[in-house]
Amino acid sequence: MITLLLAVPLLAGSRGQTSDPQDVSNVAITVSTNSGVAVDRAKVTLISVGPKDKFETTGKVTRFKQIRYGLYDVEVRLVGFKVRHERIAMYQPDLAFRIGLELG
Repeated sequence: MITLLLAVPLLAGSRGQTSDPQDVSNVAITVSTNSGVAVDRAKVTLISVGPKDKFETTGKVTRFKQIRYGLYDVEVRLVGFKVRHERIAMYQPDLAFRIGLELG
């Protein structure tokens, strides 16, 4: 009985992918070289860990709006550079990331 009472609050407070429309992030990802120079035409892909939602955009500063809170795998591709993979946690309404690419 005690185990059940302790488990209920833990399950209720767990943070996974959520469908609450208020739990969304606006994310800006700036792509640069490892020396910090911003690069244009990078393809940035977000893939959620869980329901496998996928979002793609291209640019120097890529913006994703109204993305559900959760964990996301990020892939950044640009000709002449190595592909970069990161995992990010998005649990705030506005986020900004800078991802550096290494020459390939």
